[in-house]
Amino acid sequence: LRERIVSSGAKAVVCANGSYRRGKVLRLKETVDRAVEGVSGVEHVVVFRRVPDLETLARLCYFSNGITRVLRRGGEEVAFRAASCTGALYHVELYLVCGELPDLPAGVYHFGPHDFALRCLRRGDFRGNLCAAAAAPEEFRDAPVWLVFTSTFWRNAWKYRARTYRHAFLDCGTILANLLAAATSGEIRHRLLVGFVDDDVNHLIGVDGRREAALALVALGSGVPAPTRREEVPALQLAVEPSSPREIEYPEIVAMHRASALSDAD
Repeated sequence: LRERIVSSGAKAVVCANGSYRRGKVLRLKETVDRAVEGVSGVEHVVVFRRVPDLETLARLCYFSNGITRVLRRGGEEVAFRAASCTGALYHVELYLVCGELPDLPAGVYHFGPHDFALRCLRRGDFRGNLCAAAAAPEEFRDAPVWLVFTSTFWRNAWKYRARTYRHAFLDCGTILANLLAAATSGEIRHRLLVGFVDDDVNHLIGVDGRREAALALVALGSGVPAPTRREEVPALQLAVEPSSPREIEYPEIVAMHRASALSDAD
């Protein structure tokens, strides 16, 4: 590559940030950087973000479920989110399931708006499990990234009681609108799916389906076929801080969610 760049007298090199071959990530930008090192004629390296990278995912998380502003007044801090939520209670959580990306290992992650970070819950490529649970259309089984949106019901129900179940989808829909707009502006292919085997998706991200439950999936990007086999998914034993000293479970929320849950992908 270096010989070609030098012999052509190129002043600029255009490349993708990454690509895939036989399921392996090719970090094209790093290859180009090494090739042009010390080549005085090259003035610019222009990068086309073909594969969603960490910077792209950060932008999508920020504009969908991130904290965009913090108001400090009277010794207190009030955080403002990119999308509004009933009562400013922000009960919708965001998880990410991905294959190997240029700067993010394959795994299942939770997005923390409070510190703008991803925390790895599982290592490995579990997109095959997600595609099976969602009966994903064939043309979207090559999405390198899937986002999973959940609601932690009590964080809204302490104020709104059983009405929270309506708010779960109302607030999640507002966040999804932001996400899809950001994906469209970045020319990232996307597909929203709201029908899936609830227990399988909940188990994958480590939630119980009663206190916290998956509401929607979004496939992002293309060109990276998901594994055809489903991985073994052991139960996650995660320590979770309680939202309050005690919680009240509203039977109507549990009943409505179980009544609308799918038990198989057919």
